[in-house]
Amino acid sequence: PLGARPFQRENYVTKFRELADGIVTRAEQDRFLNLVMRLPNLTAEELVGLTFTVDPVCLGQAPSRGIFDQGR
Repeated sequence: PLGARPFQRENYVTKFRELADGIVTRAEQDRFLNLVMRLPNLTAEELVGLTFTVDPVCLGQAPSRGIFDQGR
């Protein structure tokens, strides 16, 4: 909307949860968001937590061939 209705923090959290639903567990979403909410105060050691893990069940099986397997 050309900036007419800019996102607020609540909108970003809602969008993150919508996109992560069924892929990232709720507990992992909560852990990640709790760190993000404290971003200005995080220590260097805590910055490592600004990532999240995906439930392996959601990843499926790895393809039998990758992009570097061409010609093999």
